[in-house]
Amino acid sequence: MKILQLCSRVPYPPINGGSIAMLALTRALCAEGNDVYILSINTPKHHFDLQNLPDELLDIAQWDAVDIDTTVRPFAALMNLFTNQSYHIQRFYSKEFENKLIDLLLKEKFDIIQMESLFVTPYIKSIRKHTKAKIIYRAHNIEYKIWELVIEGLQAGLKRSYLHIQTYRLKSYETNMVNQFDAIVTITPEDKKLFESMGCNLPIHVSPIGVDDTDSNLPEHHNIVPVLFHLGSMNWVPNVEAVDWFIKEAWNELHKKYPALKFYIGGRGMPERLTRNNIQSLYVYDDVEDAKQWMNTKDIMIVPLLSGSGMRVKIIEGMALGKTIISTTIGAEGIDYTHLQNILIADTPSDFSQMIGLCFNDRELCTTISKNAKDFVMNQYHNKTIGEMLNHFYHSLLLN
Repeated sequence: MKILQLCSRVPYPPINGGSIAMLALTRALCAEGNDVYILSINTPKHHFDLQNLPDELLDIAQWDAVDIDTTVRPFAALMNLFTNQSYHIQRFYSKEFENKLIDLLLKEKFDIIQMESLFVTPYIKSIRKHTKAKIIYRAHNIEYKIWELVIEGLQAGLKRSYLHIQTYRLKSYETNMVNQFDAIVTITPEDKKLFESMGCNLPIHVSPIGVDDTDSNLPEHHNIVPVLFHLGSMNWVPNVEAVDWFIKEAWNELHKKYPALKFYIGGRGMPERLTRNNIQSLYVYDDVEDAKQWMNTKDIMIVPLLSGSGMRVKIIEGMALGKTIISTTIGAEGIDYTHLQNILIADTPSDFSQMIGLCFNDRELCTTISKNAKDFVMNQYHNKTIGEMLNHFYHSLLLN
């Protein structure tokens, strides 16, 4: 098959959940013998020069990108209120990108067009007009659900009121789009159920984010005293919300209880209040060049998410590295985990204290959970199997 992967950001380098998810599927589809072409919106937030792509990626797929300024601007955000459009979506529309897409569709005959995330869906009318390819919406999240949960945590005021309007518009847009494609690919079974509850009557295939053998081949590293860490893009609202909550509600008491405990936070877009913090035994890195190497020198991954949907890529990566994961129920959503067997679930500050205490006081149990986690993801979330199943699903669509 000839597949066009339409991306809302350049899926390289794989340093955030969205990029990792897109690139993992690129590799999986190429491994199945498909001819993959990647056309991306190149945003200021995740800008990347395609000339710096490694040869290995240039060999397996064709790459192109168009610069679009998707920066949130106060005046544009204000003026958006006088329209009926979602500002979340409006920022990603560009006539230049649309023209590039049309030119590509006129030159190439694709079998499948895979739209990565809601933010490239404004181009669906042009796609329908210029190709007979099957259009697949790959939903990384149910976007409006994320913002509904974010709003719940905000105090009353102008920001909350504005986001309430935008979330309502985003929900309307997302709901109206559910039957505009030929099929939908979700990352989690939960998101599949949500689409069905939104009135979707299209074929839906669940295709989780996968790992490769290379994700688990780093040498094992264990500290004498377990080291906590959180890694994630800090320009994503749910991550900031999660870290702020954990520091405020749990960290001080944890450090009093375990004075030798250290907590490392890493991720791009780190708020200045965190990089300049003077909190004892809290270490902050605003740019992690090699995420896997960085994670591998630590022991316990903290995922205190209070909002979000989809699947947390970093949990899958952490499991593949044999890390002990302590996550909220929301953070672990979409993963077929077993509490106390391959992950630890904590939803309150006292839960986190209890689970961290368990890791401190029973290192043998902690090691067993880590090993189980590694075996679990390599068996259940291997990219080869995921690619084979998605490839079969796409072939079945082409027969209809």
